[in-house]
Amino acid sequence: MGRCMDRWGKRCKLLLYTVVRNSVDKVITSIITLLVFLFLTGCNDVKPTTNNETPLSYDQYLSLYKDMATNLDLKGYQKTEDNTVTPYLIQIDPQVSFNKREFMTKTGEQTTESTQARIVFKKSDDGTIVYIDFIYLDKIIGNNLFYSDVSSKTTVSNPNVSKYNTDILGFKNLLIKVTLISSNENPISKEQQHFVDKHVVEFLAAANSGK
Repeated sequence: MGRCMDRWGKRCKLLLYTVVRNSVDKVITSIITLLVFLFLTGCNDVKPTTNNETPLSYDQYLSLYKDMATNLDLKGYQKTEDNTVTPYLIQIDPQVSFNKREFMTKTGEQTTESTQARIVFKKSDDGTIVYIDFIYLDKIIGNNLFYSDVSSKTTVSNPNVSKYNTDILGFKNLLIKVTLISSNENPISKEQQHFVDKHVVEFLAAANSGK
């Protein structure tokens, strides 16, 4: 009887060990499977860091500039100048371009393919001047606001400085510099700058959606 119980006890222990071992193995296998699944899912959700947007060609840059020069409507402002007919030809000291160019043109040489163009508006009631400068680049920078003017101690203490404000927008491979200059004693307000910036952004967004 004692031997029978001993054999039965050993069989129970072996069976229990087998059950526990199988359970542990299954848990470990499940955990490993879950981790692999999460890893693969996470990898699939990672967005590519490359920017596949196509930059504007030089002709497209000119077309967009001319379109804005003709059709941008700033309520209360009148367009007074652009250079859609006669492009700028700006010669520079090559050292200030890290010896990359001598002229502000697409090739850096003396050609008519200027890489910057300007539209000028003037406010009807107080004479505020708006410069909208298009700057052509050969690489995509994306659509964003890259620079917003900020007040400083010098601005606060110098009324002439506060009469000038500029923001820089990015659109595809273009920089759009929006500058406001007061023609009287009043400083340029953020509301004035925002008004012009907003109209420029909306115009560019509409041009982008209609590409």
